[in-house]
Amino acid sequence: MKNIFKSSIVILGQMVIFNKAIQKDRALNSLINSPMLALLAFVGVYILFTYVDRLNSKTSILQKIVSLFFAICTWFMTVYASGIDTINEVINKTVGTVYSIFFILSFFMIIELGQTVLTYYYQNKTKENDAKKPIICLFEKSPFLLAFVILSVIWLLIALSAYPSSFMGDSLSQLKQYFAISPRKAGHPVLSTLFIGNFVKIGRFIGYPNFGLFLYTMTQILFVAGCLAYSINLSYKLTKKSTLLFGITIVLAIIPMVNGTIILATKDIMFSGFFILFMMSLITYFVNHDYYIKHRLFLLMAISVTFMMLFRYNTLHFVGLTLVVYIIGGLVMKKKFYKVTSITSMMILGLIVGTMGNKLLTAVYVEEQPTPNRREMLSLPFQHTARYAKYHDKEVTKHDKDVINKVLDYDSIKMNYDPYRSDVVKATHNEDATSKEMSDYFSVVQKQIVTHPLLAIESVMASHSNLFNVNQSLNGYYYNGVLMSGDENEILNTRKIGIKDNELALKLNSIRVKLYRIFDRLPVLSQLDNYAFYILIMLSVFVMWIRDKKYYLAGMVIPMGAFIGTLIAGPITLGYIRYILPIILVSPFLLVFCLSTKDKEVESQEETTRTRRRR
Repeated sequence: MKNIFKSSIVILGQMVIFNKAIQKDRALNSLINSPMLALLAFVGVYILFTYVDRLNSKTSILQKIVSLFFAICTWFMTVYASGIDTINEVINKTVGTVYSIFFILSFFMIIELGQTVLTYYYQNKTKENDAKKPIICLFEKSPFLLAFVILSVIWLLIALSAYPSSFMGDSLSQLKQYFAISPRKAGHPVLSTLFIGNFVKIGRFIGYPNFGLFLYTMTQILFVAGCLAYSINLSYKLTKKSTLLFGITIVLAIIPMVNGTIILATKDIMFSGFFILFMMSLITYFVNHDYYIKHRLFLLMAISVTFMMLFRYNTLHFVGLTLVVYIIGGLVMKKKFYKVTSITSMMILGLIVGTMGNKLLTAVYVEEQPTPNRREMLSLPFQHTARYAKYHDKEVTKHDKDVINKVLDYDSIKMNYDPYRSDVVKATHNEDATSKEMSDYFSVVQKQIVTHPLLAIESVMASHSNLFNVNQSLNGYYYNGVLMSGDENEILNTRKIGIKDNELALKLNSIRVKLYRIFDRLPVLSQLDNYAFYILIMLSVFVMWIRDKKYYLAGMVIPMGAFIGTLIAGPITLGYIRYILPIILVSPFLLVFCLSTKDKEVESQEETTRTRRRR
């Protein structure tokens, strides 16, 4: 009876259509009218609840908090995706409130099911099947080679369909600077500008700029494929979970949000490769310190941090925050993070070398704006100010408007506020605002948050709840070829550089993206193509170790959490998979090591028992 009741709540929550729920006299119409679909879904959910009950596994309070957090974020994003500007339009109506409760409970129960299954397999030693399939046996003989071949071949085929490359505004901006069409600035890391520029220069030298751009795309594909293959090989050596690792290889090769993003000509892809190496060296430090020292992975740690700094400025922030946590945690737990070969020492070394490299490159290359704009890390307060101006303009005093105008253009942000991205608001920021003016501005923001806390929550949720939306990823696949739009200036600049669209590739792109859309509508596959799913894996593993008091192992998740924090502080994450790609590529490896935790404990206990018997 309990599972019948729970299944009914889950199905009812899944049927809600919020843009109808807020209309007058549309209570019933706000539910999807498909009795057969509801019946089949009810039977399936009931079977799933019954199966999970037999596992006799329970989740902790921390795990339930994670489930509730993702359910609430999914609700926020689903409401916004329905074309509703604010959740007040939903919760101010009785029907909307009731349906919201059912919706949140529905997703809470679904996520809890997943965490319960994970808990079960975490707490029980898993055993590889002795009768392995030939492909798994082949994988065990050469995990690096097989993984590299699978990843690179599939991704290169996708890249051919997008010849010469998928492109974007930032990449064009960097090429314009490289070829002196616009002033050289340090808004983008100089190394990434030189990297893509030199490849296109090679193409121009041989008379085919498009081929130079395609060569750049091939290089980053092979680099990231190599980083993943190395990680798969290393994970296999440390865990022996060949079937799971082979499955991860296939998933990362075929899911659209990876192979549709890996072909994008941008610094974020190279950064993702170095992030993978950084995390694998860090994971090895926590899981098998002897292996970390023996194979000199401390050098990999320092090198990866250095190059992350050279490809993405936010490396300083998330690595810096990680260092603070590790140093404080090391003092509390009495862990020797201060050794020369420790991860903290190598991170500091990488940050120093990377910073010096950026300064040197900037001094030699940049003509103006030698440092990134301050606005890049102030999206959260700026978006809050714009939303407040839109919904509570009458409450803003003349003094507060004057304070805001010294930092942002109040009238402009009120009129042009975009809840999902902060670029329009940031563009009005006065970079010359003094420390005093910025301090006064933050005082106004703080006062407004206290006055309308729900608005502050909505400001963040509108921009970033998609990161935790397990219902459906708002995926932005980069499929428009070289030109992102028909803007005359972009067309003129690409012609000056010499790169252009390939008509056949544009047609293949159209077919490819249609297949992506089908992929996203299929059960299981659509969840694998949801970036919130990978963040959920990351947080689930984290709280699993916390509940088991394995705080030392939980520490390996800190850099990933800090990295997501820098994304939330940035301008946009909605649909921009290139920003979240590092988390997508690394989270599956956390799952592998999480499921190996008990295996090692059991093996250690069995070894101790055998030793005692010998005595």
